[in-house]
Amino acid sequence: QEVAVDRINRQGGISGRPIELIVEDSEGKPAAGIRKTRKLLERDRVDAGQGGFMSNVCIACMPEYKRARVINMIGVCLDTTITTSKCNRYTFRPFDFAPAQAVAFSPYLVNEIGKKWYIVFVDYSWGQSTRDAYREGIQKNGGEVVGTRFHRITW
Repeated sequence: QEVAVDRINRQGGISGRPIELIVEDSEGKPAAGIRKTRKLLERDRVDAGQGGFMSNVCIACMPEYKRARVINMIGVCLDTTITTSKCNRYTFRPFDFAPAQAVAFSPYLVNEIGKKWYIVFVDYSWGQSTRDAYREGIQKNGGEVVGTRFHRITW
């Protein structure tokens, strides 16, 4: 990001305005993410937001951007609800998401590796949606999910 900001600013910025990069750390926690997003929107008055790594944090912050009517370009948060049931006109994601990965990879799993699968997933929004997408993909390709088990993240 810093390299892109430097390059854009050397070329005159955007519409003659230099870009200022303001970085905040959500600490991987929804409450901290909301608090930092509110700071960026209310005190720093950012024109746009970019980032996000943990889907539960991205999902928690989406309503803040919507309320402020500020564009929020999500980083790598891949939970399906970001662009389905929780979708709004202020947040977008330029990356793929769990179902796209499962559609692409499930045929290989079933046809080249094995027919029966046990899915271990991280117990938060991304892990749950990824579990669901792979379960569906494996079954659609003739495989069987014999069970699933979550793993909790502790920070």
